[in-house]
Amino acid sequence: MDEIALLKKLISLDSQCTKSNRAIAFFIASLFPKKNCLITKLKKGDLDLYNVTVKFTGKNSSHPLIFSGHTDTVPLTNHWTTNPFKGNVKKGNIFGLGASDMKAGLASIISAALSIKETPNQDIYFLFDADEEDACTGGQAFLKTIKIKNRAAQIIIAEPTDGCLIIGQKGAMDMRVSFTGQALHSSKTSGSKNKKFNAIYKAAAAINALQKLELKWEKKSNQLFGAPTQAVCQINGGVASNVIPDSCQISINRRFLPKENPKKILEQLQKIIHKIDPLAKVTARFIGESNLLDTRSLIFQKAQDTGWKILRKKKVIVAPYWTQAGNFKRWGDCLIWGPGKIKMAHRANEYCPLKQVRQMTLCYKNLIKQLT
Repeated sequence: MDEIALLKKLISLDSQCTKSNRAIAFFIASLFPKKNCLITKLKKGDLDLYNVTVKFTGKNSSHPLIFSGHTDTVPLTNHWTTNPFKGNVKKGNIFGLGASDMKAGLASIISAALSIKETPNQDIYFLFDADEEDACTGGQAFLKTIKIKNRAAQIIIAEPTDGCLIIGQKGAMDMRVSFTGQALHSSKTSGSKNKKFNAIYKAAAAINALQKLELKWEKKSNQLFGAPTQAVCQINGGVASNVIPDSCQISINRRFLPKENPKKILEQLQKIIHKIDPLAKVTARFIGESNLLDTRSLIFQKAQDTGWKILRKKKVIVAPYWTQAGNFKRWGDCLIWGPGKIKMAHRANEYCPLKQVRQMTLCYKNLIKQLT
C-alpha cells in the first residue's frame, strides 16, 4: 500500500475529536509488527482514546529521531459538497476531512516507517496521538511515558506546512470564565439590577474590556511572530427568554509569543475579569507552550537541504497556530514540516495535493537515512 492508498484509507476512517479514535489507531497499528508497536488506551470523560507508538530500536539511543502526527480531526462542518470520508481525487488533489490536517502527514510518515528494513544507528519513534484537536490527551500521555535524556532528540511534527519549514509557533491557551448572577422574572428587572444580577451582562462587559486590550496588542507586533491574539470563541448562558440568567460561561482562546509567560497571562485575565465580577471563576483548560527552533540545529540543516533537493523549497516561516512542538520540545529540537495546506484545515471541502504527499514521503525517508 503506497502513501496515496494509505491516505485514502485514513480519510475513510472517521476520527473526529468528539469520538473515539479506535478505528484509525488500530488500523495504523496493524501495519507494523507487534514487536515494534504499542497501543495505549486512554480515557477522556466517557471516550476511549488510543495512542500508537511505533519504535525501531537502534544500535544507539543517545540521539533518537521522532516523527509525530495526530490521528484526530476537527468535527465535521456544514457546506461540504463532496463526501468527507471518500477521499475523492480531482485535478491532483485528494478531498476529505483531515486530508491536510493531518492525514496526509500521517500517510507520509507511515510510508517512511514502513520503508525501514534494517536496524538503524539511532532509535526511531513514530508517535500517533489522540485528541490533539481538543485537549491534547494523547500528547500529554506521551510526555509521561517517553523519556528522552538531555533534550537530545530530533523531532519532526508532520503538520501541514505546504512543504515550508516552520521553525516556530505561538503558544496557545484555552481559558474558561464562569459568571454567576441571580435568576428573577424579566419583568422585575431594571438597568441597575441587570448590572448586578444578569450573568450575561457581566460576560458582555468582560468581552468589551478584552476587546480593548486586543486592539492595543495590534500596535505591539513582534518582528518574527507578529502580535499576540485573543478571541472569545464560545458563550453559553440563560434558560429562557423571560428569566434573568444566573449563569454565563465564555471560552477564550489566547495565542501568545515566546517571550510571554502563561502564568502572567492568566493573572492578567483574572485581574480584568474580577474588576467586573469579583466572584467570577477563571480557569485555564489548556496551556500549550510556544516553540522556536535554532536554525543552526542539525535537523533544520538536514531538512533544509533535503527540502531543496526534493521540493525545490527553502522557505522558512513561523506559525500563528499551535502544534505538539509546544509539548515535545522538552525532548529536543522540533521542526514542523509536512504535506498539506494549512489554509485548508478546519474547513469544508478540505484537500491536499497528492504531489506533496509523495514528495514529503521522500523527504522523510531521506532524513531517516541521514539522521539515523
